[in-house]
Amino acid sequence: MAEHLAKRKELWEERREMENRVAQVEPVEIGYKKPPLKDKEFASATAAATGASKASINKSIARAEGVCEEARSLVKGTRLDKGTYLDALKRLPPDQQVSKVKADLAVKPVNKVWGIVVQLAPKIGRGEG
Repeated sequence: MAEHLAKRKELWEERREMENRVAQVEPVEIGYKKPPLKDKEFASATAAATGASKASINKSIARAEGVCEEARSLVKGTRLDKGTYLDALKRLPPDQQVSKVKADLAVKPVNKVWGIVVQLAPKIGRGEG
């Protein structure tokens, strides 16, 4: 979701810039009881359109902008594809992000239930469990 929002923001800003250039050509009537039109910011507009909170949209964009593209592509669709992991990853320099992701993907996750079974199996075999 973070990548999609970052791309959407980029397109939104391009569109807004184009609209501002067109608006500069057309005179805007500003005066008493006619304040200048105020555009919504990207997060507010997206929140209104999607129903998500403005804060969650800003977090997603920060994640997408803070993590390098190569690291994002490695994380995408894996067990590491979580907001908390991306938040930790964005604190690292880009050259360390990729190596961290590769190292974390190389480590096999331990299933909590299986870990308990492995610990208890010797005890059960001896009649202690």
